[in-house]
Amino acid sequence: YFTFQAIELVPEWHETEYTNPKYIGYLSVTFSKYSRNGPRFVNLEVETLSGAGNNMSLGVALYEYLGGHYIPTPIQGEMMFCDFLLKEPFLGQMYYKQLPPNLTCPFPPGDYHLMNLTINLDNFPYNIPFTYSSLIVKIRLDIEGFITANRSDIVFRWKTFDKLTQSIKNGNKKKKPKKQGLQLIGMDNV
Repeated sequence: YFTFQAIELVPEWHETEYTNPKYIGYLSVTFSKYSRNGPRFVNLEVETLSGAGNNMSLGVALYEYLGGHYIPTPIQGEMMFCDFLLKEPFLGQMYYKQLPPNLTCPFPPGDYHLMNLTINLDNFPYNIPFTYSSLIVKIRLDIEGFITANRSDIVFRWKTFDKLTQSIKNGNKKKKPKKQGLQLIGMDNV
C-alpha cells in the first residue's frame, strides 16, 4: 500500500468576493515567487477597523475541480480566529509562527502588512479524500470571515484557486524472503 508523504500547495490565483466596510478598510492578498524553483509566498495587507480575535470566526470549505466544475469535498469547518492561529496544529500554527513577535492574537484595529509568508505542508499527516485519488488536483478553497456572535454579519469572503500535489512513498514494503537450501548460479527461479 502507499501512504502520502507530503502535500505541496501551489496558489494559482485568488478572488476577493466581498469585504464589509464596517470591519475592513482594505484587503489585499498577493502571491509571489522570486526564483524559478523557489517557493511561492503569500503577502497579506489589511486594514482592520474593529480588530480581529475570537470575535471573528473563519469558515473554510474545500472544493475539487472535476468535469469543468468545482464540487464540494467533505473537508469543511469553522473555527474562531485566535483559536485557529493558536490551536490548529497544521495551517494555523504554520502561519502564526511566521508572524512578527510583536503581533499576538487578538489583533487591535490597524494596518497589517504580513509579507513573504510561506506555505509548508511537508508534515501534513492526513490523506485528502479526492474523488479519483489523484496525486495532482486543482482545488478551490473558500474562506469566509464572520462575526462569531452573529453568523449573518460577514466580514470578508475570499477564494483561492490552487494546485495541490500529494507525493507518495511506499508503505510496509515486504522484502522477498531468502530461499533456503542449495542455490545454483543462474537459476534464480527454480
